[in-house]
Order: sequence, then C-alpha cells, then structure tokens
Amino acid sequence: MMISIVLKLTTFSLLTTALDYKDSFCPDTICLCPNNYTADCSYRNLAVVPAGLPIGISVLIITGNSIPVLKKDTFKNVENLKITKLIMNRCDTTDISLGAFDYVRDLLTLDLAFNALNGLNCGFQNLSQLQSLNMSSNNFTQIPPILNSLGKLNELVLRDNRIHTFLSGRLRLNSLQKLDLSSNRIRDFCFQAFPNLLVLNLTDNQIISLAHFCTQDPPKLENLQIAINHLSNTNEFYTYGNRFTSLRHLNISFNPFSLITQNSFSMLSKLKTLHIARLLAYGVNVEEQGLASNSLTELFFGSMILQEMTVEEIRNILKYCPNLLRLDLVNIDFSQFSPDQFVEVLSPLQRLTALSLLHCNIDVVPPLDTFTELSYLDLAFNHIGGLLRDMFSNLKNLKHISFHKNHLTIISESSFPDFIWYGNGVKIDLSNNSFDCSCDLEWFQTWLKNNSQKMIRYPEFYECNAPIKWKGRKVSEYVSYDCHLPSQSLILSFTVLGFLSIFIFIVVLLRKLQWDIKYYFHICKNRKPFNYKTLLSDVNLYDGYVAYNFRDRKWVMSKVVKHLEQMNQYRLCLHERNVLPGGSIVDDIIENIDASRKFILVLSNNFMDDQWCKYEANIANHMLADGKGEKIIILLLEDIQSQHLTSSLKVLLKSTSHVKWTENANGQKLFFKALRRLMDK
Repeated sequence: MMISIVLKLTTFSLLTTALDYKDSFCPDTICLCPNNYTADCSYRNLAVVPAGLPIGISVLIITGNSIPVLKKDTFKNVENLKITKLIMNRCDTTDISLGAFDYVRDLLTLDLAFNALNGLNCGFQNLSQLQSLNMSSNNFTQIPPILNSLGKLNELVLRDNRIHTFLSGRLRLNSLQKLDLSSNRIRDFCFQAFPNLLVLNLTDNQIISLAHFCTQDPPKLENLQIAINHLSNTNEFYTYGNRFTSLRHLNISFNPFSLITQNSFSMLSKLKTLHIARLLAYGVNVEEQGLASNSLTELFFGSMILQEMTVEEIRNILKYCPNLLRLDLVNIDFSQFSPDQFVEVLSPLQRLTALSLLHCNIDVVPPLDTFTELSYLDLAFNHIGGLLRDMFSNLKNLKHISFHKNHLTIISESSFPDFIWYGNGVKIDLSNNSFDCSCDLEWFQTWLKNNSQKMIRYPEFYECNAPIKWKGRKVSEYVSYDCHLPSQSLILSFTVLGFLSIFIFIVVLLRKLQWDIKYYFHICKNRKPFNYKTLLSDVNLYDGYVAYNFRDRKWVMSKVVKHLEQMNQYRLCLHERNVLPGGSIVDDIIENIDASRKFILVLSNNFMDDQWCKYEANIANHMLADGKGEKIIILLLEDIQSQHLTSSLKVLLKSTSHVKWTENANGQKLFFKALRRLMDK
C-alpha cells in the first residue's frame, strides 16, 4: 500500500512538471526538451524510444511508459546520440534482454527504480562506463551477480526491495564506494564483496547484531547508517569496533537500546559524527562513560524516554566527549535546571561551535557567556519569552541564531547586540512566534526594511498574535500609524486638568447662585403634582487505530484512552502499546489500520511536524479518495498553524467527521458525546 501511495503522488508530480515545460518540444518527436541536452519522453505510451531527438541530447527520461522487457531494439533510435544518463522509472519492466543497452554504451547513470525486476542474468555486459545504478523499489531478493560486469560502478542504490541474503562468493564489486540497501529485510552483511566501500546505508532492515556481519573487516568504510533495526546492545560497537578502523559517521537511531554501556564507542578511533536518537526502549539508561570518545566532534542525542538523571550524571556523560564541536539535544527536559546547573552540564564542552537545544522546555536563554567559539545557536521549539543583548554579548562569532517557535512577543534594539543586528553574514530566525504588533515592535519593523535578508523565513512565518485587529496578519503588513500620537501620560494629564477645571467652575457657579437655586427647589417641592396615569405595559481486531505525535501522548492516554477504553469498553490500537517491535514500521501502521474499525487521527501542530504522522495523514487522504471516509475520525487538539494547512489537510478536514477539543467542562462533555457517536456510526 505504501508503494502505491508513493506511486500516485510521484506520478502526479512528474506529470505536472512535464506539463510545465513551455515551447520546448523536440523537433519531430512527442518528447519535451527543457534544455539542449535533456529529452523528457515521460508518460507518452511508448514501447521504444522515438527517433528524431536532437544530436546534443545526453540525458534521456522515459519514465511512466509501459516497457515490460528491455529488448535489443528498445534504444536503437538513439544509437547516434551519446546518452550518459537514462531515467526509466515506473515502466513496468520485469526483464532485461541480452544486449538491451548496446545502443547506449556511454551510460554513466542508470535509474530503473519503481519497476518489477526480480532477477537479472544478462543485460549489463556492455555498460563498462556505468558509475551510478538505481534499482530501488523493485522485487530483488538478492544483489544480482550480473553486476560484477560493471567494473566502474561507484554507487548502487537498492532501496525498498526484498533483499535478505548475499551470494558473497559470487559477488564482487571492486569499485563500489556507496551502497544503499535501506528498507529491505537484511539480517547480516558481507563486506568481502565490496572491498572499497565507503558509505553503507542499512537503515530500516532486520539486523539484530553486529556479530551477524561477516568476519571480513571493512577497512575503508567511513559512513554507516544502521538506524531502524533491531540492535539492542551498544557494547557490540566496543567488541567489534576494531573492524571499523576508518568509520567516521554512525547513525544508530530508532533501535531498541535500553542501556548505553560505558566506552561503547571508544574503539571507533576515527568516529566524528554520532546520531543516537529516538531509541525505542522505555527508560533508556546511559552509563557515565556511555558516550565516551576522544575523536567525536558531532553528537545528535535525544527524543527518547530517559531514566531520570541528575545534573552531575548528565555532565559526566558529556565530559568524556572533550572534542565535541557540535551538540544537538532534542527533547531533553531542562525545565528543572537552574542557570548555574545548565552551565555545569555543558561546562566540559568549551570548544563547541554549534549548539542546538530543541524541545528542551527552556524558559529563558541559558548562560552561554563562556562558549565564545559558538557560531551556530538553535533554541527552537522552547518557551523563551524575552531576549536581552547581555545574553549574547560574549558570543561574537555567532553567524546563525534561531528562536523559531518560542513565546517571543516583542523584539527591540535591546534584544541583541549590534554585532548580531548589523554583522556581516549573520542569519536570524525568529519565525512562528506570537508577535505583539504594537508600538513596541516599531523599531524591529523599521530595522527589517533594510535588513530583511538577514531573517530566515521572513515574511511568510512572521505573524501578529495581538491585538485582535492584527491577529493572523503578517508583521510586514503592520502599520504603526498611532505610535506618534501624544503619549498616554500627556493625554491623562490634560483629561485630569479638564475635569478639575469643570469641577472648580461648577463649585464657583453653585456658590454664586445658591439663593436662586434654593428658591427654585422650594417652588418645585410645593407644586401640586400632575395627574399622570400608569401605562400597562463488523468484526475487527480493534475499534480504532489512534495516530498521534509522542508529545501529545499524555493527552491521548488521559483523555481518549481513559474515556473510550476504561469508561466505554472500546478496544484501541496504539503503536507504542499494541505493536510488537521487530517488524517494519510502515507495514505495522498499514496492518493495524486495516485491522481497526475506525482510524482516529489526533491532529495538532506537533502531529504535522512529525514525518511518520504526516505519513499516517497521507494514508487517511488515500482512504478518503477510495471512498472510505466514514472510517476516519479526526480529533482537533488545537488550532492548526497556517504553515501546516496543506491542500490535502484542508480536503481531509472538509470531507471527514471531526470534533475539536476544548478546555471548557461542558464543551468536553459534548466532545466525548460526539466522539462516541462517531465511534458507533
């Protein structure tokens, strides 16, 4: 199902791109030529490449045609051209005949992705110059040995196939330096077939242990991507680290590590970059020297459920990475740390040039005075409400500073030092904050007129949140026409003086006319009153699959799960609770949605920031297109920000049943009543 979704979206995109070319038809053919070296023959119902293409064409695109078998005459019409790049995605190709590429022997790049190839015995013999080959999203169960004939092949992409084994004795690609085997079913790997491999991507496979790698060492491997697998013991990187003597970049995110043991990465003597985030175990424990590495310069860590740690424990983890230049921490809760404690945690890392603290519950800018080498600072997705120039006075090397999506309302000249406001090459990101479009913002708006090129995402993502008449409008549209009127204190002074003058005048008048007033009062009191009259006046495994972002987990568990499961006996499927680890994330999502009577999406801004949540939203859109809209229930947790309101999301909201959460007690009763009605519908 995932492949069909991607197929529909990509087909539409390619077709739209092709139709956008104007006045670029190749003479005497039905192809389009956007420039003098590219011929785009996509989606033209071709069985062979047409004749008549200009002599200078070197890039040929025939995506979206039906060519089940590549035959010897398929490319005969371009034998006089020097084709160096051939793209033929989605051509329903199942086989390649002997000599199929005889007429395009100069190929350097060949893209056969999204076809139905599952085993090749011939066809590549004459591609002696080929350097890059992409056969992603086919049906291969192994790397075909016929590729041995590609003596200059430098890059091979076999992403999203069904590869699970290696014919190591029959496979030998001596020139290969980059290999992408992500999204397959691989449990082990043999390096002896790739003696010069530098980059290996094994993301989203079924690798349980490094011990399952063949004993042949990979002496040149520099980049290993092994995220989304089933690794559970970080100590293996210590045990087998001497095999990876050249490894510089390692990504082991999305693995079920529950314990990061001491010195796990210390044997990787040349390691520079380590990604270890979103670990799938609950309560991850990091030992004191768990991240110890003298060579490490970049660390990406976080977005996992850690055991509760003290300031000293976190400091002791980082102090064994003395040469870190870049540190990215995501979803590490610093809300309970005082400024002094924060400084203590980062104090071992005085060489830092880049620091990112995202989603860390930070309320004020932490003291960073001692980190004078910082050139990059990112504090996005926190709760910072104010900025003062003294916070940055020692950070004179800053070239990028971001407070994206915080709680800033006013920006003034005193927010940053002059070397940030006016320094050459400095970039500032203040997007998606709740700006108060008042006179206090006038200086910032004036500065923007001459310095907007310094601002990231400006003006699209700089909106007013107050006052009401400007809410939702761009900061660039704000007009401060009332900012130079008399000040409020002056107006108040004149008002008080006016009332005082009137009061004195009345007192003087009453004193002067007191006897006349008493006389008229006496007359009115003894006059006879007028005689006025009064006027009357199906059987599924689950009742619902719940898709949500992990940052909304507390609300889902305390509200949705409690109300539907505990109070009304519905059976819900939650990925983190009901899905066993070990399978493909994509397959798990699809299978459990199909096994559920309802598909419940908890929409929030967090939801729309997450790639997996966006994927689940895409599934809902395709269910809607297939006439299954009645299965979809949308729970609006909050107002969705404008940058997340895509066309597909608007269609989904318009065409499906949805209810919106409120903090009002009576409103919540109506919310749950509507939710039960939709569940029973």
